[in-house]
Amino acid sequence: VIMMIMALATPFSFILAVEQIPTLAADWISGYSSGPVVTVLLILFVLSAVGFWLDLGPSLIIMTPILVPIARDAGLQPFQTGVLFTITLGAGLFTPPVGTNITVVCNIAKLDMYVVSKWLMPYWIASLVCIAGIAFFPGMTEWLPSLFGM
Repeated sequence: VIMMIMALATPFSFILAVEQIPTLAADWISGYSSGPVVTVLLILFVLSAVGFWLDLGPSLIIMTPILVPIARDAGLQPFQTGVLFTITLGAGLFTPPVGTNITVVCNIAKLDMYVVSKWLMPYWIASLVCIAGIAFFPGMTEWLPSLFGM
């Protein structure tokens, strides 16, 4: 199923690019934002919502061509954007009540989602702290590549 979603996500991403959806999305987000901080928060909101419903691979394939130009215009660096997208989408996978991974695990193990959610809360809070740090302190993701001359 995942490979089928991945296979369909690639042409869908191409269609989005041909139809200028990234430009329309950038115009929509810039219409609601009053500055780069609000733009980054809107990007994080969109990524979190997508992370609830889709697996990481298809989400990245579909959302990257739409949101990377917007992130670049907001001042995010390339490494920062990649790490931020991956961690935000990953956090959405285990965020209750609609995160796909937590739903699958609870159904297979026959566990109550709210009990599991209580145990996951420290990890979710740590993910939010990491996401905020990466979003607003680019040095967290840029220092290691800079050591290698990137």
